[in-house]
Amino acid sequence: MSDIDAFVLVAIMGCVWIVTSIQTHRLYRAFLSRYPDESIRSIPYAFASCRQPEKFFYFFRKQAQPLLKADPDLLRKRRGVIVLLWLSALVPVAAFVIMVCCMLLEKGRL
Repeated sequence: MSDIDAFVLVAIMGCVWIVTSIQTHRLYRAFLSRYPDESIRSIPYAFASCRQPEKFFYFFRKQAQPLLKADPDLLRKRRGVIVLLWLSALVPVAAFVIMVCCMLLEKGRL
């Protein structure tokens, strides 16, 4: 495996992480605009500019499910974020496995 191939794998991982961050932010902003009262009650620092993990984790709590199911757009965005989170976990593992397999093939051990 050349250095370019390893760089491409790392770039793919970075792209997945960036897209995940962007989509999560879009989901959060869409929720704030549609349900401002619920946001204030349920999410600490909902309209503050500080970073708060609860802003992310709220969408995976049971209390958020009825609101998300009532809005097909928010539910679609949430499902997209879930897929991207899975990819964020699986792409680095797959990249590592590919790099190890290539290394072993080059050394003639596989």
